[in-house]
Amino acid sequence: MCPGELFAGNLGLVPQYSWSRAGNAIILLGEYRFKKRSRHINQKQEIHWVCNKCDKGCKAKLTTLNDAIIKIYNVHDHNGLRKVK
Repeated sequence: MCPGELFAGNLGLVPQYSWSRAGNAIILLGEYRFKKRSRHINQKQEIHWVCNKCDKGCKAKLTTLNDAIIKIYNVHDHNGLRKVK
C-alpha cells in the first residue's frame, strides 16, 4: 500500500453521492469532489473516480463497489471546495 492509500473503513469519512451542474454523478468526500473516470465498469463491478481537479494535476482517486468506497488515495495538491460568496 502506498502512502496516502487507505481503505474506506479506516477513513471515518462518509461519502455523499450527488450530481454536478452538468448532470454527472459526483462523490463529495470531506471538502473534495470526485467524478467518474470513465463510463465503463470493470468485471468486478468497481467504479473508478478521480478528483474533480485531476485536469490540473491532482492525483487523488477512489474506487467504489456497490456504492461503497473500497479503496482511496486521498492526497490532494490543492485546497478543498470553493467558498460560496
